[in-house]
Parts: sequence; structure tokens; C-alpha cells
Amino acid sequence: MTKMVNLILKECMKKGFLLDKEVLKLFNKLEMDKAQKIVDVIANLKLNERVITEKIFYKNINSIKKAIGNVGDDIFYENKKKDIKEVKKNEGVISVLNNLSSNPRIYGVNDFISDFRQKYNKIKDILLEKDYDDITSIRKIGKNSNFTVIGSVFSKKYTKNKNLLLNIEDITGNINIIVNKNNKYIFEIGEKLILDDVVVFRGSNSGDLFFCNDIIFSKLKVNDIRLEDDCWVAFISDLHCGSSNFMENKFLKFIKWINGKDNQIYNQISKNVKYLFVGGDLVEGVGHYLGQESDLNIKNMSGQYKKVQELFKLFRDDLKIVISPGSRDAIWFGEPQNKISAKYLPELYDKENINFVNNPSMITIEGKIKILSYHGANLYNLINENDFIKNKYGFSSPNNMLKELLDKRQLSPGYGKVDIIPDDNSSLIIDEVPNVVFSGSLHRCEVGMKDNIVLINGSCWVKNTKFLDKKGIIPDSCKVPLLNLKTREIKILDFSDDSVRFE
Repeated sequence: MTKMVNLILKECMKKGFLLDKEVLKLFNKLEMDKAQKIVDVIANLKLNERVITEKIFYKNINSIKKAIGNVGDDIFYENKKKDIKEVKKNEGVISVLNNLSSNPRIYGVNDFISDFRQKYNKIKDILLEKDYDDITSIRKIGKNSNFTVIGSVFSKKYTKNKNLLLNIEDITGNINIIVNKNNKYIFEIGEKLILDDVVVFRGSNSGDLFFCNDIIFSKLKVNDIRLEDDCWVAFISDLHCGSSNFMENKFLKFIKWINGKDNQIYNQISKNVKYLFVGGDLVEGVGHYLGQESDLNIKNMSGQYKKVQELFKLFRDDLKIVISPGSRDAIWFGEPQNKISAKYLPELYDKENINFVNNPSMITIEGKIKILSYHGANLYNLINENDFIKNKYGFSSPNNMLKELLDKRQLSPGYGKVDIIPDDNSSLIIDEVPNVVFSGSLHRCEVGMKDNIVLINGSCWVKNTKFLDKKGIIPDSCKVPLLNLKTREIKILDFSDDSVRFE
């Protein structure tokens, strides 16, 4: 990074915002006086965004041009195509609130240490919103006293007496804390904890023994926000194009319905579906398990994405589509994931109504409704690695997993169970509470509510397989949850047989 860019960063920080790496690359081509004028213009725009991304920059390019004339380099004024767009058709607006700004690179130990500290501090700040008056650090806990600490679960095991023994840590140190089995309410909460959870622990100590009296998660606060006009959102996930078990004829039936070309009684709703969210695993992928090749009717990734393009080009052009990646897509499956590359879906990138976003991403609709889209790879691990959760919920109720993650305020707890990528934006932390959470991965369609937050888990478009059987997942195929953003009514359309019906 050049000396000029360092100076620009300092100027931006003084004015209360930051520039992401792509914007910094553009500034690196300017002389200092020209760059300074552009920084001043951005500051005077008083944008709500803390980090100025390339998308935000170009969204405000006309204001910048008006203020500085031809001071900037031509690169600022190119009408070049953007990977992530803001779409405005029929008064509908989609905007992406968070996106990865970093490019893949080699990560070291310090990157992970920084990432863990950042996540801990972010969740700590969320927990402190309750305004505790007795919070202390682990290092300052006195003997024979009550204490309240915010700790991260480092280890978890059972004692010979079947009590729960947790080792918790904060920035200052760590302690072992006992959750007594006779305190059934707290004991059950403790059993649901997994490694890397950050929560409030209340307790007392007697000498070297620390006893837990309460475990407190953050409180979710979200208003009941609705649109004024009748507007439906459809949610689909896990197409697995390329699999010999992909139910293409059922998916084509869905496309026909949403395009308003089905003569059944649901056309009035299909006409008012303005948004379609696609939750990842567009393709089956290759090499994910032993013997997968025999389950493929399209043997390579390029061919599988070609089929995806063929299908998605059939959707009507006034339907706003948001596509995020999943664990089977052609992207590093570590979380958070960058969006699917344009090289795989060039014809879809050319369509103005299609937006490609990262996993996870927070998307706003018409400036009001916040939808958190997360493919949900960690849902499987959350169930499989915790016997209490596995025995209580199994794989049939993904929304219970979404509730767990909302309580934890992070999407991928349990370090070592999911491939986590250090991320300066802490995209896996739920610091901003959404109105809707949408997930997929488990191939089970389910809708529900938690603290006024709508929970939607998408269906899939594949039949059952031996591989899914081994994982304990029974597909609930060809179902489409629909959410009305005016009334908050939820419907589930079933395309699994020859008719189209509400479930």
C-alpha cells in the first residue's frame, strides 16, 4: 500500500468512514490533492454506511462528479458493469448491506487470533446493550463472591456426577465453571452451548470452585415493519443441478407458475411475487463424496452451471432475484463465502434483475425489510456435534437451529467444525437484527417465528439419495415458502406432484 493511500485512510477515519480495498485501488491512481477532494465530497454526502464499497461509490458517482467536475481520473466515471447492483423496477429496490471486501489469500495464526477477538468484542458489545451494572472480567473475580462475566466457551464436558463443566474465557483469562444438573433450566441451556459461544454467565465462587447460577443470551429487538403495497417474496434453495436426482420438471413447473403462465387459481399471488431469494447449492458439484460421479448426469461444473443459466433465463425479467452460494457451488466452502463468480454464470450477470451476493448477506427490500440470507452449512454441524440438540431436534426442524443461532448472535459457532475464514467485517456475527432469516442446506422446508423475526428454511429440488440417508437428512422436495411483506402472511406452495397446491 502506498504512502498516499495510508494518508487517505487516515483522512477518511477522521471523517468517520472507511474505504474498502477496491475503492482504495482507484484512489491509488490519483494525485493526493484530487483524492483529498473526493474524500471531502464523500464526507459531505453524510452517507449512513460506515465502509464505502465500490458499489456505494458508484451509486453516488453523479454527486461526486457534480461536486468535483473533472478533477478525478476517468476510471471514476466509467459506466462499467458492477457485480452487485441496485435494482429498481416496478418501484422495487434491493440493496446489499454487507459484502466481503477481501480477496482470497493465505491466512496466518494472527489473522485467526484477531478474528476471534473481534467476534468476542462484537458479541460482548451486543450483550452489554442490556446495561448490566455488575459485569466484571474473569481476572477480577474475587474469592467467595458473586460474579457476572461475558465469556466464550472454550471446552465443555461432564463430571463423574453428571454435572456440566465449562471452561470459559475472556480477554483477561479463563476459569472452570460448574452447571449443576439439579438446576434443570440452566442445565438444559448449558447443554445446548457449543464451543465458541459467547454469553453472560452469572455465578458464585467458593474458594477455587465456580458455580453457574444463570446463562443469559442477548435479547432480540425487531419492529414489525411492513410494506404498504401487496408484495410477495419466494424462497428456494438447493437445486443441485447436474445431479441425476434433480427434479427439473418440478422446477420448470415452479417457473411456469411464478411467470403467471399456470392457469390455476394462484395466479393472483404469482403476479405479486416481486422477489425471489435463492439460498445456494445451485449445482450438485463434483468430488464431494466417494462415488458421486455415478449420481451425476452432468459430469463437470461448467456444464452444471450452463444448466442453471438455461433455467434462470426463463424467469420473467421483472422478478428481482437474489442468488447466494452454498457449499456445493464453485467457491471456497469456508464461511463467509464470496459470491459465485461471473465466469460460471456470465449470462445471468448480464441480467439487470439478478443480484449475486455473498454467504451470508444482509439484504434490504425497498429500504425497509432486512433479510438475512445464510446457506446454512453450519446447521448440520450444530446438530451433529451436539448430542442434546441432535436428540431433541434431529434434522427435521431446521428452524430450531435458526433460533439457536439467533440466540448465539453468530452463524458459525463451534470453531473446528466449520471452515471459517477470518473476515474484517465479521460477517458471521448477527449484530444487526433482521426482519427475516432465510436458510437452506438441510433440504427441509419449514417456516416459523422468533421474537417477531420470520424464519424460513428452504426446500430442495432433488430426490432422496443414499448419501443423504447416511447423513440422516430426509429431503422435503419441491416446496416454495412465500412471504407477504404487507400482511406477513406465509404460504407454502407444493410442486411435488402433478398439481400445485398450498400445504
